[in-house]
Amino acid sequence: MAKRKNNEGCFSDTIRTVKGKSYKYKKLTITTGYDGATGKQLQKVFYGKTEKECNEKKEKFFNNKGNTVGGGDTFGGYFLHFLDNKRDAFKPSTFERYMGIYNNYILTAPKISNTKLNELTKEQFVNYFKKLKKEGKQPKSLNNINRYFKACLEEAAKDDIIKKNPVSNIKFNEKVSIVEEEESINFIEVEQQKDLIKALQGDELESIILLGLMCGMRLGEILALGEGDIDFKANWINISKSIRRISEFDEEGNKIIDSIGNKTRFKIDTPKTKGSKRKIPLPIALVDKLKGSIKANKLNKLKYGDLYYNKGLLFCNDDGTPLDNKKPNRRLKMILKKANIKEDLHFHSLRHIFISNCVNKDINPRTVMEWVGHSNINTTMNIYAKVSDAKLKESSNLINDIFSSII
Repeated sequence: MAKRKNNEGCFSDTIRTVKGKSYKYKKLTITTGYDGATGKQLQKVFYGKTEKECNEKKEKFFNNKGNTVGGGDTFGGYFLHFLDNKRDAFKPSTFERYMGIYNNYILTAPKISNTKLNELTKEQFVNYFKKLKKEGKQPKSLNNINRYFKACLEEAAKDDIIKKNPVSNIKFNEKVSIVEEEESINFIEVEQQKDLIKALQGDELESIILLGLMCGMRLGEILALGEGDIDFKANWINISKSIRRISEFDEEGNKIIDSIGNKTRFKIDTPKTKGSKRKIPLPIALVDKLKGSIKANKLNKLKYGDLYYNKGLLFCNDDGTPLDNKKPNRRLKMILKKANIKEDLHFHSLRHIFISNCVNKDINPRTVMEWVGHSNINTTMNIYAKVSDAKLKESSNLINDIFSSII
């Protein structure tokens, strides 16, 4: 293994002055890696009269000891090293997902976490995934977990730390599609939709739920909408961002808690895929409701003054802060009960109902794909295949009509 030069292999360093009554010196602390079993940083300390002397000792340490990330490091330790290098490149939400994989599937699995990189085998990972499957993990979840393992070990292979990525060809059953990762597909018929809309009238979250039902928008996209995203003249809604709760982590991988005890914060970000940036038709029935929200926000700005959280959100609390993203789903459950609708629907189910409505109106699948922001036509078609009973019955009757005059 080639020796690193200067700061190579050093993930971060801090230097401070240590003072006493009769002494004063510099203390340089560097992070050289992570313990695969505990996730804690491995550190090395250098002392000197000056900062220059500390740095000289650090360079000598790397040049003479060759203390680098190499095949002898554990999988758990390297995974954290990989994340440390990718911290600035990853979106906070992506970094959070990687940390979740580490905490739930590496830190809890010492047999692979503590294995050295150059000793990892495909069989070792397959056995681990079989164990997870026995514990109830579905193939799509196993493939998803392995996707994060693969990205990390691909980096190690690219840097010649390992000869081959041991998980590159591991797959479980069918290929995982986007629709399989979404919530189960549920529908309600048109008459039930009318009952839902009637029960929604006057509710404070009426417009949010209707945007899901009538436009097929994701909840994060709705909550990130601003006044400027609504084109009332052309009757279009422009979607270019999404809002979500994220966790932030310190350099040791611990969740950062803010001054009032929150472990998460809201972040408005661009969508992950190019197809998620789009424009969709604005239903006429929603125009006055959205204009009402804009008017209410302007009044609240005057009321709260400088205390107003002015991020231009269309749907927000009275003080302008983002709405709790769990609130719309809870409210939907209450409205369904009020409308005596027994189907188990979630907010995301509204997208599927929207697609079902498009099917019933014979709208081109590619048009629907663009409206809902699917990156793959197969995702849209998978939902198309599960249209309402009324549409299936109608198709059956057409078949009967075709052949009735022949047989």
